[in-house]
Amino acid sequence: MPADLLSRCNAAASRGETFPAIWQTILQTSFLVKGTPIQASAGRLEVRLINGQRLVYLSDAKEFSLG
Repeated sequence: MPADLLSRCNAAASRGETFPAIWQTILQTSFLVKGTPIQASAGRLEVRLINGQRLVYLSDAKEFSLG
């Protein structure tokens, strides 16, 4: 299911939605998300998932990946 969440986030990002919008509409309401976004480094946000993985957002690429 994290792959489905990843797909939804990347689809929203490709439509031009910002990270705050994606956080509010997709991530914040997902049962997979554990906690709030963490600024891991400049241009890199991480969202912890309940299975131990992280959803990583790279602001320069405007793309999510699983870590």
